[in-house]
Amino acid sequence: MNLKNLRVSLLALVGLLMQLSTSSQETNVELFLHSYAGKYPHIPYYIWANQFGQIKDTTGNMVAINLYADGKWQLPNSNTALKGGFRMYHKRNPDEKTIKFLELFAGVETKKFAATAGWFADSLIQGNLSMTNGNFLSTRNSQPYFRARVGTNGFIPLGKKNLRVSGLWEEGLMGDHNFVRHAKIHHKNLHFRWGNYYRGEFTAGIDHYAMWGGTSRAIGDLPQKPMDYVRSVFSLPGGKDATVMDQENVSGNQLGQNIFTYRKQFKNKVMEARLVHPFEDFSGMVFVNYPDNLYSLALDYDDHPLFKRILLEFMYTKHQSGEDLDKETGVYRHRNGRDNYFNHGIYRSFSHRGFMIGSPMFQPLLITEDDVAFGLENNRIMAFSAGLQGTLFHDILNWKTIVTKSYHHGRYGADYDPVREQLYTFTELSFFFPSTPVMGKIAVSWDQGDLKPGQYYNKVYSVFSLGVTF
Repeated sequence: MNLKNLRVSLLALVGLLMQLSTSSQETNVELFLHSYAGKYPHIPYYIWANQFGQIKDTTGNMVAINLYADGKWQLPNSNTALKGGFRMYHKRNPDEKTIKFLELFAGVETKKFAATAGWFADSLIQGNLSMTNGNFLSTRNSQPYFRARVGTNGFIPLGKKNLRVSGLWEEGLMGDHNFVRHAKIHHKNLHFRWGNYYRGEFTAGIDHYAMWGGTSRAIGDLPQKPMDYVRSVFSLPGGKDATVMDQENVSGNQLGQNIFTYRKQFKNKVMEARLVHPFEDFSGMVFVNYPDNLYSLALDYDDHPLFKRILLEFMYTKHQSGEDLDKETGVYRHRNGRDNYFNHGIYRSFSHRGFMIGSPMFQPLLITEDDVAFGLENNRIMAFSAGLQGTLFHDILNWKTIVTKSYHHGRYGADYDPVREQLYTFTELSFFFPSTPVMGKIAVSWDQGDLKPGQYYNKVYSVFSLGVTF
């Protein structure tokens, strides 16, 4: 069954689930109309980033409709539940009219385990106040690709002591829009959690991705036999039919992150400190690139009169295990350094349909005339960000604002000189009409900087949204 037929089958299955009548149901439906207006050619960061790869930074004025529905249906006299959902997106501007399914998925879950298949997005965390969704790899920046996932349903107890574990195993298939057509993508993670919410809770884990197989536009078919899958999953050197680069290093495009968090409940707030460390090879896994991290501090308030959440972030990726310059001659000699995050000699970039799969802070992507990404121009970044969120008038009005300042150094061997600076700003007001399911949103964004040619500043760009939620 090809992906087109699978999409039709999944849609039929989700429709059937929507009609189920069982003892317990949880359903959610959202329908929004968005109007985008402002000056371009470059749209501000917080308007296009993490939007399922549907808004290019040069889109201009347009209108869009977003319909999302999901549900969970508990089977009678059972701990098992069926789930499914979809997201449809229609946009229209003077140059383009599109309508497509962005998400379409179905699955099953029990009290401890869950399985999902289809096109589905990762969750937004930290109240969607983060400049990079609180990590380097898991965002909503690109359009979802097809994947199948099995794993725990959240954290589950491990033994009798206060220790819990969560994890997943996932296999994905990408389309023909990347530099390597029909590449496979493997993803797994494992996290352990100690302590409790009130005395202090510590979580540590590893998140690993590997792109493998497919057909390169430059060198043709890549190895994709069962043993090649094993080599990619466990980061082993490539086999005899792999490229010389994969035989000398590891098979496929390997990348990942370590995630450490500490959470504690205080009298009227919850504090979370978070450190995320990226790696692309063994030197990163053993922290040779120790300065490169994403740090964040979040405060969630229970009864503050103005603030509901405060998030402070600092991101640094300039080190990359060093620049590998010989101390005596000053000449570059490859050893462990120049990790070159999100770029790869064969797969070129960690992207899908012209958008980064990981953090949108890593930009711009180098794109061909056929909208194929063949590399990332800038991955040595230092950035500071502050996000605030709150409510007014007994939760009738919600607000949030984000300010981010970033310094972009290009990449080793192709440095920006001088360093390019950016300022990203975003403010949103959400209001609910009393006793109705209707809500509206007004967002205003403005950027200033020279990261991209001709982009010194963006005049005020606004989005007005009107929707219903059930």
